[in-house]
Amino acid sequence: MINGFIILLTMLPSMESIAYPDNKPTTCSVELAGFGGLQPALSPGATSPVFDLIVRVNNGHTFCLRHRGGDVVVSYGGVPLARGRTPRFELGDKEVLALPVKATSAGVGVPGDLFRLMTDERRLGVAQIQVEFGLAWGVVRLRRRAGWAPARGRVL
Repeated sequence: MINGFIILLTMLPSMESIAYPDNKPTTCSVELAGFGGLQPALSPGATSPVFDLIVRVNNGHTFCLRHRGGDVVVSYGGVPLARGRTPRFELGDKEVLALPVKATSAGVGVPGDLFRLMTDERRLGVAQIQVEFGLAWGVVRLRRRAGWAPARGRVL
């Protein structure tokens, strides 16, 4: 009988989920709205990489969230290409917010070897950028398939 009671307790949902059934986790996604400056660093007229991102935060909680702003890093193959900042925000319970973020790199082009890798992977359809940003409750790392033309889509 005691074993049956213990098994029953382990199968019951947590008290938190019973007390707050509408409390869901906060989710984040990123959309690549546009980019430029992706050429070899030594090519004539080379410009710095620029990425226009839309960071979406979906507060599934039943309480508000505050964020004081944070760093955003866009990288390819583990090499940082551009940096930016998310603005401050306050998000009410069950609200969704879309934040425009511009990540740039001051005066630095894409290294030649990395550009060749990027070109080859794009040709194969496997090129991915990584976007990493900090929010008040942790660090979010997202991978997004990258093409050369501005693209929209889901986070991979």
